[in-house]
Amino acid sequence: NFSYSFDKGAYLIKGKSGIGKTTLLNILAGEDKDYGGSVHVLGNIFYLKDKGNLVSNLTVREHFKLFEIIQNKRIIYCCDIDRLLNKKVKYLSLGELQLVQMNLAFNCSEQILLLDEPFSALSYENIKVMIDIMEKVKKDKLIIFTKHNDYMSDFATNVFMKDNVVDEEVCSNYRNTSKIKMEFKYLLFYFKKVFPQKIFFVFSLVISLFSC
Repeated sequence: NFSYSFDKGAYLIKGKSGIGKTTLLNILAGEDKDYGGSVHVLGNIFYLKDKGNLVSNLTVREHFKLFEIIQNKRIIYCCDIDRLLNKKVKYLSLGELQLVQMNLAFNCSEQILLLDEPFSALSYENIKVMIDIMEKVKKDKLIIFTKHNDYMSDFATNVFMKDNVVDEEVCSNYRNTSKIKMEFKYLLFYFKKVFPQKIFFVFSLVISLFSC
């Protein structure tokens, strides 16, 4: 069961795997009709799916040109996207694909942005840039997004999906104490996930050298 009212701003949908976060976005976007109850959406929606919305055989530049024609506006690039313009979508890494899609999302004219795992493959630096942009965009639009990483959530209203319960936590402003929390959480993530792998690689390399 889910009952909630979204206003302008950024909302992070949190919850354990399989609780229905992506299903909720599909319902809000009108793509999933298999539910009871009612959904009232006031405004046009831009839906960015976790697996992407782009055509694999088109280049990034071609996507941007089509976007500019449809939206009748020029795209303002961010995160050094120029280097990807002549690359076909099928050759993009997941992180590059997310950068391209977020550039489109932030430039669209739709009033509602639904973003499913938009930062899962982005670097820490690019995540910070995206959050800075979302801070500006959320003043005029409604942004609803999901994520699994636990080091980036302090700039949005957190909506927790639990069994038959919805909790809300209004977090502090990202530009103040939240930035410190985010960086600290990222360091914990790094030392728990990445650092041990690098130590293991160096250790294996040393063993290999001594065994030669």
